[in-house]
Amino acid sequence: MWKYPIKNYQAWTVKPEQFPYNGNLVDHIHFLLRYAILAPSSHNSQPWRFFVSANSLDISFNEKRLLPVSDPLNRLAYIALGCALQNIRIAADYFGLQMVCMYLPNGEIGSPAVHIQFSTIGKGKKDVTHLIHAIPERRSNRMPYTPKPIPDLFLHKLRELSFGQNNIFCTTTVEMRNHIADVLMKARLTLFDHVPFRVELAGYKRHNLTRLGTGMPGFTMGFPLLMSFVAPWAVRKFNVIKLLQEKEERLLREQSPCFLIFGTKEDMPHHWVKSGECLQKILLEAERAGIHSSISVFPRTSDALAVYRSVAPTGYSPHMFCRLGFSHERPRHSPRLLPEEL
Repeated sequence: MWKYPIKNYQAWTVKPEQFPYNGNLVDHIHFLLRYAILAPSSHNSQPWRFFVSANSLDISFNEKRLLPVSDPLNRLAYIALGCALQNIRIAADYFGLQMVCMYLPNGEIGSPAVHIQFSTIGKGKKDVTHLIHAIPERRSNRMPYTPKPIPDLFLHKLRELSFGQNNIFCTTTVEMRNHIADVLMKARLTLFDHVPFRVELAGYKRHNLTRLGTGMPGFTMGFPLLMSFVAPWAVRKFNVIKLLQEKEERLLREQSPCFLIFGTKEDMPHHWVKSGECLQKILLEAERAGIHSSISVFPRTSDALAVYRSVAPTGYSPHMFCRLGFSHERPRHSPRLLPEEL
């Protein structure tokens, strides 16, 4: 088993028994951040900053790690902050801490994105099935999935999460998956023709021996060591989707038994934060059920929007696409900055 001896992977070794029960509330909040930082983010940019006071926590953007080309409205960054917030909620519940959240307390374009007040309400839980245990196990698995179907019990759980502002469309039919694969590949081919996007993405591509705390090492895409050194240059110089098109189409059409598209009714910053909370809940429920997942942005091209609007309630907007399934391969985690480095 991978032991993560290197600093940029040590974040994944967090365990509930390390919680400072004899510490004060500030110590408790700081420990929750060890779970917050394990949330997913676009390009693994980790666009969050945390400010802890006596009994509160503010979550804001780290503007140095925003993505102005691929995410000009910071929609994906707000979703990432929501994923981190969900991890905090789950950890706080496990350790007996109560949270009161205020979303964008200074307005839609103000800072912080979230203000949280904490208080202690109990001794916490020792439940081995609690969702906290899925947080350090979750990872994006972009490898091929087996034909094994997704259990009905998990699909039912997804339907339970699809209500109110959230819409979760899930399909296992070959016809619909092929239809979605068509619009995804068309959008990706167009996107990778855009040089500024490729340059921004290449800035977060890492070789497999990286000591950096952000970005995506080649092994997360199944690249061996030598190829991982070439990948950033190749992404910057070429439309690599054209080179990998056959492999990518096979991955979507033949090696992904279940597709999920996540959207919301409203399309404003505080809804994006809340959508991130729901998205992370989905990913963690999948991890707890032994189901692998791989998320990416669902494109908002005319073709892709037409597909989404054919299956979603009127007025909803898509955010994320997710592959779900089972795999014989389980990649290592991506790197993380520790809370004290943020």
